[in-house]
Amino acid sequence: MVYYNMETIQLTSSHLHCLLTHLIICVSLWVMVLCAVLIDLWDRIYTQRKVHKKISSNRLRLTLDKVSEYWRFMLIAFIIDAIIFVACALLNYSAIPAFSMLFTAGLLLIEFKSLYEHAKERKSSIVDMNRLVQVIVEAVNDKDAKKAIKEIGNYLETTKK
Repeated sequence: MVYYNMETIQLTSSHLHCLLTHLIICVSLWVMVLCAVLIDLWDRIYTQRKVHKKISSNRLRLTLDKVSEYWRFMLIAFIIDAIIFVACALLNYSAIPAFSMLFTAGLLLIEFKSLYEHAKERKSSIVDMNRLVQVIVEAVNDKDAKKAIKEIGNYLETTKK
């Protein structure tokens, strides 16, 4: 029993149900953010392989830094939602973790934008340009030079379409 303004406030099963629902929603949101970060990491590794770039440990450290930064945002949102939840429970109103939902939506938008940028990088003509430059550099005789010119012609025709 908790005393508030000389009145007794009982914690009913309804209050406990709301509390558990609130916690389950918040934990689900945290898991969604963590999954989005892991998908972004997987997509970054896939993109690096696709464009034939080296996968560095620096990217993995950046992902860990991102997770810790996101964790702080989610914790702040959870604290705000907890304060609102307690205030609403004292006034016999129900509350949803709105700040956690809002912060999660923002973080998911950031991660989806990152996935979009990875896709643009994979489809970029820079990848093809790297291959063309490699063919030109490796052209040491007339046969290789003709092959390089043919590759450049094929590239120019495909980019016009």
